[in-house]
Amino acid sequence: MKIFRFQSIVVAVCILGGTYGCGGETDESSGDSGEVAGVLIAVIQSPLDGTTVTEGDEVFLQLDVGYESGEAVAPDSVSWSVEGGTWSTTGNGVAVMDLPVGALQLVAEAEVGRFLLSDTVLLTVEEEIIVEPPLNLSGSLDATVKVADNSGNDFDDDCNGPVAFVLDGADLTGSGSCSAFNEDLDFLITGTMSQGEVTGEMGVSGGEENVPFTGQWDKSSQVLTGQFDATWTSSDGSLRLWGSFQASVD
Repeated sequence: MKIFRFQSIVVAVCILGGTYGCGGETDESSGDSGEVAGVLIAVIQSPLDGTTVTEGDEVFLQLDVGYESGEAVAPDSVSWSVEGGTWSTTGNGVAVMDLPVGALQLVAEAEVGRFLLSDTVLLTVEEEIIVEPPLNLSGSLDATVKVADNSGNDFDDDCNGPVAFVLDGADLTGSGSCSAFNEDLDFLITGTMSQGEVTGEMGVSGGEENVPFTGQWDKSSQVLTGQFDATWTSSDGSLRLWGSFQASVD
């Protein structure tokens, strides 16, 4: 609910019609009397503040307008918009299914006579991820391995090879391999997906090193991409592995 304030003084929005005034007084000097209209407010009843929905879900939009005393008022018009966005609609007591994905500030504005009232709620629209499990993906891993000693010498070599994944709902499992400095590196890969964002680890077979990665799942092209960059140090020097992978549905 928005109440107009100037410093610490609340500016009441009142309907002034005939002898109606604010503050519970009547205009006795005019010889007329009337019941005070009072302060007019607007409150979004639906959706509730903090609601989370999924992309494409039906969202009911309802703005209530009335006096603080509880008397309801029918607004002349109601419009809805997203703060900083292009989405908008009009009407009250309507359902929409096309709200954009993201953390939204949903704004309702009502015209009542010459007054414009507004209220804002926070609404999160999560992307609808449709994955029909399981999906088998295959592709390639393109990496670089760099070895450095404590004398300032460093050497690097390409480490490229195949990767394969199974995407089962939100769970990602897979394996991959590459060869650098005439040594084979085998990986066991695990991860999770949420709203198209993928996180996980590439475990190096035969070692204790885990390489964290981040990635993206494009549901339209059914392509998985990921990036990683990890460095390990010891008393002898350092080892760095960085690169990316890409895999698509078989």
